[in-house]
Amino acid sequence: MNDQARYWQENNEYHQRSPGDEEASYHMLRKALACADLRWNSSVLELGCGTGTNLRAIKRIITSPQMTGVDINPDALAKIPEDARMVRASITEWLPDDAWDLVFTRGVLIHIPENRLQAAYRTIMQAANRYVLICEYFSPQRRMIKYRGQDDRLWADDFAGMLIDGYDLKLVDYGFIYDRDLYPQDNITFFLMEKP
Repeated sequence: MNDQARYWQENNEYHQRSPGDEEASYHMLRKALACADLRWNSSVLELGCGTGTNLRAIKRIITSPQMTGVDINPDALAKIPEDARMVRASITEWLPDDAWDLVFTRGVLIHIPENRLQAAYRTIMQAANRYVLICEYFSPQRRMIKYRGQDDRLWADDFAGMLIDGYDLKLVDYGFIYDRDLYPQDNITFFLMEKP
């Protein structure tokens, strides 16, 4: 396990400090998925699900979703919705055992070192049956952002561009959620993409 994965596996302070805002997640995901053809009982996989805030929001958007959450932190994973399958794993090392209608991340790729990103992308693409949604910090060029005074814990990048170029994904929609929005996110850009 690399240093970054070990840090997030053991970091319970983050989930206690930032348990997630389900209402804000609902509004962001509703907007991000407006152009997706997801129906009753669609299968949904969140990579880096934390305590399950986004999965709870998904239940308000898709009727009876078949949900799976993957996270490296066992304490956070124990809090995801009871009707979701939980998988304790790093998204850079997990081998998907199924394919989901929607695979998404929110604030996860930003914490993966550059030399492990391709492994995360492989996991995403192996798991995705149709749609890929990423909600991350965007930058046209990779740049490090200090995370609570620490270096090499957080980066902004063109994650969607790398997925589009590397896997021939079709861009369906994208948007930005401002931190001063009525339902704020932390200046996140979302990209909804579809497999060919």
